Amino acid sequence: MKRSIQGEHIHPLRLKILEGFIIIVFLSDLLLCAGVFAIYAGEEKNRFNQQTGQALELLSDSLGRNELELEQNMVYKIQASNPFCQEAGGFAQDNYAFEKNTKKLASLMQMSKIPLYSIYAFRVDGATAFYRNGDSAFDSTKQYLNSGIYQYAEAHLKELSDRSGGTWFMNFDDTADRVFMIKNVIDFSTAKHLGVLILELDQSYLQNQYQRMEESYRCSVVVYTTEGKLLSCDPEIRELAEVSGEEVLGGLKQKSGYLVTSRQDRNADWVIAAFMQSSELYRGLQVLIPAFLILFLLILALCVLISQKLSGTITKSIDTITVQVQKILDGRMDSLTKIDVRSNDEMRYLETAFNRLIDQLNISVQRIATAEIEKDRAEYYALASQMDPHFLYNTLEGINSLARLHGDKDIVECINRLSSLYRAAVHGNKREIPLREEITYVENYLELEKMIIGDRITTAVDVEDNTKSLMIPKLIIQPIVENSVRHGVADMKEGGTVIITAMIRDDKLAVEVADNGKGIDSTLIQNLLSSKEDNKMHVGIGTVQRRIQLLYGPEYGLKIQSGEEGTTVTILLPIIPEKNSSALVQQTGGCHQ
Repeated sequence: MKRSIQGEHIHPLRLKILEGFIIIVFLSDLLLCAGVFAIYAGEEKNRFNQQTGQALELLSDSLGRNELELEQNMVYKIQASNPFCQEAGGFAQDNYAFEKNTKKLASLMQMSKIPLYSIYAFRVDGATAFYRNGDSAFDSTKQYLNSGIYQYAEAHLKELSDRSGGTWFMNFDDTADRVFMIKNVIDFSTAKHLGVLILELDQSYLQNQYQRMEESYRCSVVVYTTEGKLLSCDPEIRELAEVSGEEVLGGLKQKSGYLVTSRQDRNADWVIAAFMQSSELYRGLQVLIPAFLILFLLILALCVLISQKLSGTITKSIDTITVQVQKILDGRMDSLTKIDVRSNDEMRYLETAFNRLIDQLNISVQRIATAEIEKDRAEYYALASQMDPHFLYNTLEGINSLARLHGDKDIVECINRLSSLYRAAVHGNKREIPLREEITYVENYLELEKMIIGDRITTAVDVEDNTKSLMIPKLIIQPIVENSVRHGVADMKEGGTVIITAMIRDDKLAVEVADNGKGIDSTLIQNLLSSKEDNKMHVGIGTVQRRIQLLYGPEYGLKIQSGEEGTTVTILLPIIPEKNSSALVQQTGGCHQ
């Protein structure tokens, strides 16, 4: 259900719960997948390191055996071709014979199906011989002399010569598809160094030995020298292999999207490494991903159903409460009903609290309605007479005219004052008047009473100047003064006194009516102030109390202090300046509008 407050769209709670479930499920599946992936990756890395490492050790042994066989084969071929033949302490053959025997050595090796393309021979006496076939990387001797292998051999000739009888392999960038085998030649009878042979072999010589491993383990095998120089590799990863030569040792490595593990041959001068793409390592996850996706969709669908059920349970009560609240906002108080309490969680407290609120609102509505009736009735009893005002005025005017004809001035004055009182009570629709006007009505009333009772009572009015313009409810003091006269001092033969004062006290207007007549019992005082009906012996007390509290709230009203002799009634009213009376009345805590 879409709702808005003052034009602002409200995001439904039910949708929030659904979104929360989806987010939780998504994050849970994401964490689960990440955990499975991490565990799987770790296991696969260990498996790759162990299995590939074992295969590399076997491959290294195989390469070592093949190198030994090749070296032994070369020894036999060198003896058979005899390119380094000596006589009487020197080389017996001339340069032509040296070249011829070198070519013979090449032919013998090619007959052994060794992929030989060229041979370059150095003799210790400085003689050189070069042989190449049509598949050689060098078109001429001159091109060979400018190659990387020749430059290396020439720069390291002494170092090569010191490694008597040794065999090792080299590779150079200008002949990347070739591998060069360098062989020191010695005289086995004298162990004397005779020279150096450099054989140009096809990369297939090494690649054929590890091709099966590459296919079995879906990896690329790279062969390095112990110094980290590249010997042989798949052309696709040559660039990576060249820069990784010094970093492959030391266990499993991660390098530019490849996992690398290596083994160093215990006998030969090389290091063999296996490069596997990380995507190959995780190929097994391709089977798991669809399963995870299906599981995710199933869990998501289940969570949607659960969230719908759960959110419906939660939001049902909220929707009901929201409808009732909207009725309150729309002012439809007559259609308010309590909701059924069915929840057994925190919503039960909210539902119960809302039902209590509805009860309180209904009581408040009834109180407001009753207060309006009571206020109107109180004003009616206080201000209106049971008799028709026009009839009363006409009657009083008739009596007044008759008194004048007979020359009775006292009766004329009495009627004039009485007419003034009734005129104040009946005419005008103002609920509040300045205090000075109210005091005038009270003084008229007291004069009437003194004319009736005589000189047995005296009155005094002391109103501070700063209170005269303050607004008070009309005819609010007269009923109190009337009670003081009739029930306080009227029965006294002499010395009866009624004093009226008005002052500002504790930020309130305090009007006191004090007499020295007989007191009021304390139990009767409470009944007078709390009763909804006026006591026949004290007319007006309850009415005045209700009128004040209906207008201004419970902090204002009457306070009565009385003993065996004398009574003081204090009327506490808010301070309302004359010009602001209407606005201030509406802001007070009473039920009036």
